[in-house]
Amino acid sequence: MENDLEKAAEQLSAATCTVRIAVTKNATPNASQPGINIPGSESTERRAAEEITVCTAVSLGDGLLVTFFPAPTDLLDHPPRVRVTLPGGEQATAQPRVVDRTSQLLLLEITNAKLPALKFAAQSAKVGSPLLTAAAAGVEAPAVSVGTLAAAERSLSNVDLPPLLQCDLRTMETSSGAGVVNRAGELVGVIAAVTPAGQNSNGWSYALGTRHLERLRKAFVAGKTIELKRQRPMAGFTLGAGDAEGVVRVERVQPDGPAAKQGIAVGDVVLEADELKLRSAYQAVDMILRKQPGDTVKLVVERSGQRRTVELELTGATGPQVAAAPNDPNDKSQVQVGPNVKATYVGGRLVVQGTENSAPVGADGNTTSRKSIGDEAAMLRLQLQGYERVIQSMQKEIEALRAELKAKK
Repeated sequence: MENDLEKAAEQLSAATCTVRIAVTKNATPNASQPGINIPGSESTERRAAEEITVCTAVSLGDGLLVTFFPAPTDLLDHPPRVRVTLPGGEQATAQPRVVDRTSQLLLLEITNAKLPALKFAAQSAKVGSPLLTAAAAGVEAPAVSVGTLAAAERSLSNVDLPPLLQCDLRTMETSSGAGVVNRAGELVGVIAAVTPAGQNSNGWSYALGTRHLERLRKAFVAGKTIELKRQRPMAGFTLGAGDAEGVVRVERVQPDGPAAKQGIAVGDVVLEADELKLRSAYQAVDMILRKQPGDTVKLVVERSGQRRTVELELTGATGPQVAAAPNDPNDKSQVQVGPNVKATYVGGRLVVQGTENSAPVGADGNTTSRKSIGDEAAMLRLQLQGYERVIQSMQKEIEALRAELKAKK
């Protein structure tokens, strides 16, 4: 097994590189601010108007790299300058090709260099299985960490990211976008967030699974920059309360929608969603809203005493796009989204900043899955949070529709 891990670490390191993303911003040079003088060919004025993010990227082959980078909203109009440090210290340039507003992953294309590709894992990693990650370190070899998968489909409270893989992998300042592989060297995810040790946590790291990477790869078109906007996932039915407490029943079915295609009909009782027993329609809606169009949800449905399992492939809702949920600035228990290193040129000097891109976890500093909840009060609190998210999402859609109708008048 040690030989397997060593081979996997070698494969991962060979496919790992350092990325510097320079985004144009408004900045006023201030020569009095301390920093390190970095000479370069660009003018002082241009460098002073840029914020530089240093993070990790991993190769998918064919000149494609993927990293985690919360891109600015005007990325398509003002593409950032991207410089890549390849294994061994060689330099290359890259162009943004696909930005995903839901997962915040960024697909890059390099044309003047080649890197070995990491294959996507054929099967989802099982809880307890060994994992490795490698954080870029510039011209030095990547820093490799070995750990295990602690949990899958973890949802972080007030963090605007899809459900994540929770791992006990160690990270460093540039781990944002670092690949996570199994002992066969197959890619299972990309690092997106961490809970720093000593901050009401044990230093967990969180990764986006390969289904998000596959979506980027599928959307890639050579020579074009594409934005995957946020969309509300649709299952094609409406759920409501049944005749008894805790019963969830289908009230309406959209013709030709995902539910209709799987034979779901009005009056069917939905017992489970993704192997979790349902107690309310809101619970089911909350689970669906955490997914993306193209994702699947597995349901256990009962009709006339007969149970069957169906798998729905969610579609995207037409009309207004779903807005990102705001983070709560008053919540003091934080999870760092990234992590990455940020710097700006001030008065011709490169000034490294503290990473301030953070978002809160739960009130107790932990991320709690529905499976691990042991008491009724905690379950009720969790359901209430779900209701609030559903209501907020619907309110935003109603406001957007009203704005559209008003504009048409």
